[in-house]
Amino acid sequence: MTVQRIDPRRLPSEVRRVNRDLLAQFIGAYAYGRRHLSPRKSIVLYNREGHFRNALNERLNERTLRKLYDLTPVRYWSKGI
Repeated sequence: MTVQRIDPRRLPSEVRRVNRDLLAQFIGAYAYGRRHLSPRKSIVLYNREGHFRNALNERLNERTLRKLYDLTPVRYWSKGI
């Protein structure tokens, strides 16, 4: 198995709102080191329920996505939130 791409617009509106808030907090917690992240362009990682887990600057390769699936609760990714 591997981490699958999802369309975040298909998540419930309350989950999308919470995810946007969590991403803003994630970036703000270390603004200098995460200044390259943005809600529109970042690769966003989600757990099985579609809840925000992490954000990255670029998409991961298939091998890394498989490792993420095996070793973490991450199940989905999207470009932007």
